[in-house]
Amino acid sequence: MGREAVAGVTFALIQSVKTLFLMQGAVCKFEPSCAVYAREAVRVLPPHVALIKIIWRVLRCNPFSKGGYDPVVR
Repeated sequence: MGREAVAGVTFALIQSVKTLFLMQGAVCKFEPSCAVYAREAVRVLPPHVALIKIIWRVLRCNPFSKGGYDPVVR
């Protein structure tokens, strides 16, 4: 499976989780959003590094986080 396909699947999974578990009208605390961050990470980083960064980003998305600008760092 190519990087673009993995990025698409990752994006779809994150969007599904957001739809299932977030309240209506919830807004991502981070810029770019977690889904966009995951797609970019898969696109530009090795798969194992991208997965670690995506998991870390999702774990930081909690009520106690300030959020803010958090781009993918290569």
